[in-house]
Amino acid sequence: MGKVTACLRYRTLMECFEGFQQIDTMGSYFSFREKQSHMKGEKNMKKLMIFIAVLAMISFAIGVIPAWSIDPQQLPPSASINKTIPGKSNAPPPCVPTTCEKAGAGASCGNIADGCGKTLQCGVAKYLSVTVDAPQYTGVCPKTLQFTGFITADKKGKSCYSWIGIDTKGYENVLINGDVMFDAAGSKKVSFEYTVPYNLPVNKQYMSFAADGAQWVKIYFKVECTKYLKVPNH
Repeated sequence: MGKVTACLRYRTLMECFEGFQQIDTMGSYFSFREKQSHMKGEKNMKKLMIFIAVLAMISFAIGVIPAWSIDPQQLPPSASINKTIPGKSNAPPPCVPTTCEKAGAGASCGNIADGCGKTLQCGVAKYLSVTVDAPQYTGVCPKTLQFTGFITADKKGKSCYSWIGIDTKGYENVLINGDVMFDAAGSKKVSFEYTVPYNLPVNKQYMSFAADGAQWVKIYFKVECTKYLKVPNH
């Protein structure tokens, strides 16, 4: 009311009314422009954030951003940080198993690993049998037994064999090793003489015959000594 009174001292009522109306209109105008500018600023900020996000995704895709700079725990379950080179595969090359020939002469007998998780049989023995000249014996000791092993091969090659029994200290051990060559598939025999140790328990009176690490047979015998011509030191 005071503004109206002051205005009427110098102007008419109509002039004062028009002046106040113009001032109110301009105030509304500047208030509207201020709100419009604030809304435009928010829209520009949103556009800038979207642009930065898109730029980061493109940079990561082409390898500008290293994979190690991203925390895998912050990625969604479906995301991956593995970087694939175009035209190349990250899959390991297929495994190529070795052969008995490539493994060398040491692999010509027995089984070896093929390098791809499987076993490679390099020997030729497919069937074994064994006999002893005196399965049961009672008499003067020490007694020497004659064992004969038969090896049947299904192809040309070398077969390595072992005689396994109780040694002079009472332990099971490899007593002797040997090998035999086959010019073709067939059977061959090998022999071994074994002197029964002094006072050998009945449960240890046996002999095993093995070949190429895969085949083996066992034969039992029984020796009862009524007299020792010479008692070994024990």
